[in-house]
This record gives sequence, structure tokens and C-alpha cells, in this order.
Amino acid sequence: MERIELTRGSVEIYDFDAIKLHAYASKNALSEECFVLEKGDKLVMIENVSFFNNIKELASYVRDLKKELCGVIISYHAAGGTCFQNVKKYSTIEAMEYAKNGPGKIMVDEFSTTFGKDFDSAITEPTDIILENKINIGDIEFIIKRNNEAFDIEIPEINSIYIHMLGSDCHSIIFGEKHADLVIDNLKSYIAKKYAFILTSHHVPENLQDAEIKIAYLERLKRFAKMSHSAQDFKNSLKNEYPNYFGENYLDMTASYFFKI
Repeated sequence: MERIELTRGSVEIYDFDAIKLHAYASKNALSEECFVLEKGDKLVMIENVSFFNNIKELASYVRDLKKELCGVIISYHAAGGTCFQNVKKYSTIEAMEYAKNGPGKIMVDEFSTTFGKDFDSAITEPTDIILENKINIGDIEFIIKRNNEAFDIEIPEINSIYIHMLGSDCHSIIFGEKHADLVIDNLKSYIAKKYAFILTSHHVPENLQDAEIKIAYLERLKRFAKMSHSAQDFKNSLKNEYPNYFGENYLDMTASYFFKI
């Protein structure tokens, strides 16, 4: 793995022979991560970044690769609509509903209020709607795995899957107990399939050991939610249990769903 430090963020490059994975860590307030897959003379990107300074930096990095950016796949992160405006954008009807009318819109509205003019709240309009469960972009096959929010993406050539959040050392946005159970079931399925990497939009690439750690965290989260008398009690319990975890703003959002703040 090669690491490149940029002015604001950094890039980790993983070489899978036919494909290189460029993992851009924004190091912004949301710890956004997006991924550029390089195959031959073509590039495909997964997700946007949503802060203007990161958009500019990522665009410069991609431009310096001197290869064709064939498309951007937008699942959970439709904000950042000014990112690569002249490039094809691929998404699903469900993901756009999530972004425009569902939990994605709630989060974008909150982030826009919190971060102001630094945050690009423009929602990406896809040029291409993904109708099938497989799509080939830039000579790379992607398997679309639809869910109740948007969709995950399996990338068979690098034996990896992209999901919204994992973060073995980070709090997560959980929409309630049923959602926690769903995430746990999904993580167990990834372990069973023995993926090499789990890619997420808020963390550097992780592995199956990280998935095991997250399952244990989510079980504790559910237990604390049942034991706690208030959102603050719940948050304090998790912060005491995991004092080195980042993403406190995600924990605030999780508390709001469990305790209806």
C-alpha cells in the first residue's frame, strides 16, 4: 500500500494487479472517504465528497492521474453535487428517494446548517439510472445490492464490497434497534463471504476483523439503549465504553433516533 499526503486529505493506493484502488480520505468534519478505481486508462469513482475544499483537491488529484473518469456511482452521498459536474453519474431510483426525501435529506439539511458555506448541499442529479443489479463502467463490473436506504456495491475483481458505514474505531449513524440488527446481519454475511476489503464512505478500507469489532459495538449500543433513561445517558455510556472512538456527531444522530430528541 502506498500513501500520499495531500494538502487537506490523503490517498492510500492498493494494487490489485489489473485494478488500482485510490482511497481518498478527506479528513473533513464528516470523515468522508471516496474511492477511485483505476483499470487500464479508465477511472471510476464511488461517491462524492461534500465540502468544497475537498472537491477541489480530489478533482486535482484525479486530473493528475491523466486518465478518463468514466463515471461516478452515487449511493448514500448525493450531496456534493458540484463534484465532477461534466462526468456521468450513476444511481438508483431508491437512492435518489433516500437523498431527496428520506434520511439522506435530513442529514444533508443538518450538515448544511452546521457547516454553512463550506458544505456543498447540492444533490447530485444522476445522468444514468441503474435498473439492473449489475453494471459495467470503465471495464469494471459492479454488482448493485439494493437495501432499505440506497445500495451497496460489490466489486468482484477486487473481492470487496462498498457499504455506507463500518468504522471499527468510529461511532455510526443507527436509525434504531431494527436498523442495528440489519447492520449486524449484513456484517455477518460479509464475514461469511470472506471479502478482502469492506469500503465505506467514512473510513479507510477495513477488513473482516473490523467487521467483528463493529458487531460487538452494535450489540453494546443496543444494550445501552435499553438500559438508558435518556439520550444523554445513552451517549455517556457509549463514550465511556469507547473513549477513543471518533464521530461524536454520528453518536448524537443515533441518540436522536433511539430517543426521539
